Amino acid sequence: MSLFSRRGQPPGPACSPCPWDCDDGDGTIDIADFLALLAQWGSPGSCDLDGGGTVGIKDFLALLAAWGPNPCHPADFDGDGEVGIVDFLLLLANWGLCP
Repeated sequence: MSLFSRRGQPPGPACSPCPWDCDDGDGTIDIADFLALLAQWGSPGSCDLDGGGTVGIKDFLALLAAWGPNPCHPADFDGDGEVGIVDFLLLLANWGLCP
C-alpha cells in the first residue's frame, strides 16, 4: 500500500524514481521506506559518516561525494532529500569527537 506517489501519478514503477523511495526503488513510498528513513533519523554521532568516532576530513569528503539530490543518504542530516549547505553546516557544528 503506497502512502504517496510522485506528482500525482499512480503509485508504482511508472513514477520511479520517487525521491523518498528509500527501501526498494519500486516507485512508491510505503511503510518500508518510512522505516528505512526512521532508522537513520537523529542517531547520535550521525555526522560521523565513516564510523571513525570523530567528525573530520573523511566525513567532509564523504559529504562532498554525496552532494546534490540524494534522499536517504546518511549525509542528508536534515532529511530534506538533498545533501547541501545545511548538511555541511551541521557537519561543521559537530566537528571533532563524537559524544
